[in-house]
Amino acid sequence: MVVSVAVIFGMLIFWILLSNLLSTAATASFVFRFRPSARAAATPEAYCIAAVGDISTYSGYPVTTPLFTVTTASFPAVDTSIPTASSDPGFVYTPTYLPTAPDTLTNCQRYANYDNTTYNLNSCKWVAWMNEVTTADFLDWNPSLNTNLSLCAMQPGYSYCAILNSSYTTGSDDTSSSDSGLGSLCLSLNATESTTVSNCNCFTGVNGYDKGAPTQTGYIYGCQEFFTVESGDDCSTMKTEFGVSLAQLYEWNPSIGKTCTNIWLRHAYCVKGPTAMASSSAGAPTQPGIASNCNEYYTVVSGDSCTAVEGAFEITFAQLYEWNPVIGSDCQYLDVGYAICVGVS
Repeated sequence: MVVSVAVIFGMLIFWILLSNLLSTAATASFVFRFRPSARAAATPEAYCIAAVGDISTYSGYPVTTPLFTVTTASFPAVDTSIPTASSDPGFVYTPTYLPTAPDTLTNCQRYANYDNTTYNLNSCKWVAWMNEVTTADFLDWNPSLNTNLSLCAMQPGYSYCAILNSSYTTGSDDTSSSDSGLGSLCLSLNATESTTVSNCNCFTGVNGYDKGAPTQTGYIYGCQEFFTVESGDDCSTMKTEFGVSLAQLYEWNPSIGKTCTNIWLRHAYCVKGPTAMASSSAGAPTQPGIASNCNEYYTVVSGDSCTAVEGAFEITFAQLYEWNPVIGSDCQYLDVGYAICVGVS
């Protein structure tokens, strides 16, 4: 019984000492490790891993020497005053022109560039009218143009003399007429409206049709007939009523989309394209391979397509390609300014 009490007492003393030791180690932030040595028994050593108490009380703290020094930057003063208004320096617009067409005068005051954005803007009659010059003068300044006004058009990639100089006036040529009809935009016919003045000495024509309703943008210039869409109408309605194809409707009215998904109620759409005129002789250069027995020619203008030519002259693409193989099997080479065959003997 004495032995048991002694053992118990010894164990109690051991746990008390061990608890004090662990408590001291936690308070002082000590950690123990054993370093191997030559001695049979390892000697424990302790290393400090955290400050005890307030670190600011340690010698050498805080560090007063900077790690690096930033040089002070200097900037010029900003002028915040409001400037006094001065005279307008002015602006002079300098137009950009395409290369001049062959033999076109190079000393003109103004030139007109070929324009591929809208149908028929390259017509010689139109360009002359827009610049208030006679067609005779326009052709005189630009000898490379076709002298047949119905075929005359500016060609891709070129600019043309539109006004010779600031002193140019149309003079008496405005209302004159020559054998070729080049001297004026006036027509020899005087088919007038009942309210036209009786003493008019210059008549012109208007290509168009009273569409009677608003249109979407981009419809073809020179359209001869329009159809106003009502509730229930679609492209099939126009195809059936006017005997046209979807390709023709899209060509004349590009706003509808290739699959005719953008038709607007109570808007007018072109259902008869511009009139194309054929002649018995080529009024413009022809290309290799044209039918030797051709007796009807048509000169291609900007905006033309094989579909439009086929519809205008009531021929098939097979015929058009047979008579004009240079246009390609997909009509990819229908070149503006060349005469193509649209009828054979």
